[in-house]
Amino acid sequence: MAGIVERLWQLGRAQLNDLLGQRGPGTPPGDSASRAADETPHDTFHAPPPCEESPTSRAGLPRTVELVRCYRLLDLPFGAPMAQVTRQWKTYLKKCHPDRYARNPTKQAEATELTQQLNDAHQKLKVAWERHQR
Repeated sequence: MAGIVERLWQLGRAQLNDLLGQRGPGTPPGDSASRAADETPHDTFHAPPPCEESPTSRAGLPRTVELVRCYRLLDLPFGAPMAQVTRQWKTYLKKCHPDRYARNPTKQAEATELTQQLNDAHQKLKVAWERHQR
């Protein structure tokens, strides 16, 4: 149960950092130095920051801010195949489904928000992969 609270805290912190632009003026969004300052060394929920060398991934998906955010939310490297995205999405849904926290309204609300974010990320990645396949 502590894992869900830790995960929610990390996701909230990451989104707040993105919203407030705490990366500093002139620092690219994917800069590993700014990301390392935001995370503790034992942070096991986030994959390494995506490589910013090209506007498309090896898979050919366009590297947009929204797709990078979706992959980061699912703790996957940018361009991971849709099968891996779906597996990770299902794993996280099992861990944070709101029904698991029916006796605690606060945690249930947090789990509901996280579930909505996960579903949104999965749907956006699914649409992007379908467009790419055409």
